[in-house]
Amino acid sequence: MPNNKINNGISQKEEYNGYFKIWVGDDGIVRLKVGEKKWDYDTMERVVDSYSKVINNLAKKPKVLIDLTSSIPILSPLIRKGIVEKMKEVYNLGFEKVAMFGGSIIIKVTTTFAIGASRIKNVKHFNTEEEALKWLREE
Repeated sequence: MPNNKINNGISQKEEYNGYFKIWVGDDGIVRLKVGEKKWDYDTMERVVDSYSKVINNLAKKPKVLIDLTSSIPILSPLIRKGIVEKMKEVYNLGFEKVAMFGGSIIIKVTTTFAIGASRIKNVKHFNTEEEALKWLREE
């Protein structure tokens, strides 16, 4: 359900539908928490649409933190290919850096593959949120 908040002068749009939650944190980092439901192409479309809405009023390209700790592995090669295409759409919308963290070994392998296949720079996967945030905060 969409939720608008004002925090530190930033209008925040938040969406949570069981598949994902996306919002701008107090630190200005766009956060995406992936839920425990299996993803499909329509879900990826909603993520891109929600991301576009969340970053719409930001003054600069955002840093993005993606929490994959609850994510379920996507085994379909077609869905994985779709994720790569959606990553390219998000890249076109703009970001400074994207840090992903958490998830099973299958999630880690899948995200590493998607990052490499997309050929997008400034996207990395980390084991912990702390490691991911440290990298995002580096200049």
